[in-house]
Amino acid sequence: MIPYNGYFTTHSNSGGGFDDDGQPLEVTVSVAETFNCNVRTVSNNKMGTYEDGKFVKSSFEIFITLDKMFSATEIELFKNNVSVGKFPIQSIEHLQIVGRTKIIV
Repeated sequence: MIPYNGYFTTHSNSGGGFDDDGQPLEVTVSVAETFNCNVRTVSNNKMGTYEDGKFVKSSFEIFITLDKMFSATEIELFKNNVSVGKFPIQSIEHLQIVGRTKIIV
């Protein structure tokens, strides 16, 4: 069993497109799934990408126990019930021998 210290959510988009008058329709973003996980900080410093008025460079390893294949392009990560941010997924590795999935963001 993995000791959980966080969770992450995946999101799904619905709506969008154009109405009969050619006006754009709003896209609705909703939480698709929530996964408990073990989060390990690889790096988290203030010398990377400009976000919300500051430079941030972050990398995290996330381990989950999952029976099905997992695929997503972006997640919102929470560690100790505090939002760490939204991140694109860099890699997903299914560790079949130990029954875990490793996600790097």
